[in-house]
Amino acid sequence: RIFPSRFQSDALHIPRMRTTMRISFSWRISHFTGQRKRDETDISSTIKISKDLTISAVSSGDVILKGGSSGTVFNVSSGSTLTLNNINFKDYYVSGSNLKGLALYNNANGVLNINNCNFENIKSGTNSYNYATIYSYGTLNIGGCTFKDLYAYYGYALCVYGGTASIKNSVFTNISTGYSVTSIYIYSSGTTASVENCTFKDMTAKCAAIQTGNSARLILKDSTFKNLTNTGGSTFATGVYCYG
Repeated sequence: RIFPSRFQSDALHIPRMRTTMRISFSWRISHFTGQRKRDETDISSTIKISKDLTISAVSSGDVILKGGSSGTVFNVSSGSTLTLNNINFKDYYVSGSNLKGLALYNNANGVLNINNCNFENIKSGTNSYNYATIYSYGTLNIGGCTFKDLYAYYGYALCVYGGTASIKNSVFTNISTGYSVTSIYIYSSGTTASVENCTFKDMTAKCAAIQTGNSARLILKDSTFKNLTNTGGSTFATGVYCYG
């Protein structure tokens, strides 16, 4: 038996166990029940990260986190750091509207590190004006992640709306939107995003892969674009569209 008191630390390690796992707001595992092939956790309301915290699974696929209808599983406060290793965000529908970050939200001066994580089948309503699976105003570092089968009306797997972002060795596939760009949107003067060794494939939108605006800076290296369809006409680009 695993007792909750063992997890009262700044580094929360999620073990490989055939159980249902639940995380309380005091940053501990509150209890385990049942027998499951994976650790699948439904999180019905947003967890506010107001301290430095690391959440790790033994390997990718062991732990799946599912957000509730209101979206945003973790919200990183200014001055705090959240590091996620081998965590899956998968299979949930957000019914709310005017939301930023269907899975993760990073405030200005927050730090969000995401390593070897998967974001799959996260969707919202067709007219709900929701933005991005991950929405960041702070520092965002992504490595070895997969973004697959995502939908938000205003699009974006990632929205970098301030600060800096480093996105490496990641795959974006089958992402759709009701209005704008599918994968990465970089906006606001002084914002810089580096995209390196990433793959963008099988997308249809006004701008199918990456878009910048308002003097934001994109550094793009060694990346691949496949099977992208532009529905926005000559005003937009199929792969990368920079304006302002």
